[in-house]
Amino acid sequence: MNIIKSLFITLVTASLLYSCGTSDEDTIIPDQREAITQFLDNNELEYEEVNSVFRHFPSPRTSNPDAPVVKQGDEVGIYFELYNATYTKQNGSLAPVPTTALYSNKKFIQDTLRKLNLNTEYWPSYEEPLNAKVGSGELITGLNRGLVGCRKGDSVLLFITSNLAFGEKPTSIIPANTAILYIVNIQTVNNQ
Repeated sequence: MNIIKSLFITLVTASLLYSCGTSDEDTIIPDQREAITQFLDNNELEYEEVNSVFRHFPSPRTSNPDAPVVKQGDEVGIYFELYNATYTKQNGSLAPVPTTALYSNKKFIQDTLRKLNLNTEYWPSYEEPLNAKVGSGELITGLNRGLVGCRKGDSVLLFITSNLAFGEKPTSIIPANTAILYIVNIQTVNNQ
């Protein structure tokens, strides 16, 4: 029951998160940082800022003191969900724009989106976690920074400003200058 409750809270959190809707280069990152911290504070979510990535653990961290800690150069196996963290500025205040998962290797996310007639044909397989080396360029900068210090077994929400995500270049699913949210479950950590 706690897992379902945590997942529900996580999905609600993701759908309400904010990002930047301005194109003014000098305000994009400050606005995104403000929106992220405002969201976390307004929802009374404990967080830490690690290397400019905001990190929230929605459930207790792994209690195993012997669980490996992620360091630069380690290979990790993760299940993840990716969301646009969008907001608009209206009359000087930030207003959230609800969003749905844009990319995930979690079965329940893919199944849910298929029921909504969304195509997940090109998404990664959910049969195995994504394996990547932290700091090698296989992951975006924000993931590399946000995963360091987490432990095998942790679930973590990583709120990442656009400069540490996909920046000024839009992808097929993420507009330029968009902050993002990754929800990550760390399955394996192979220390190098």
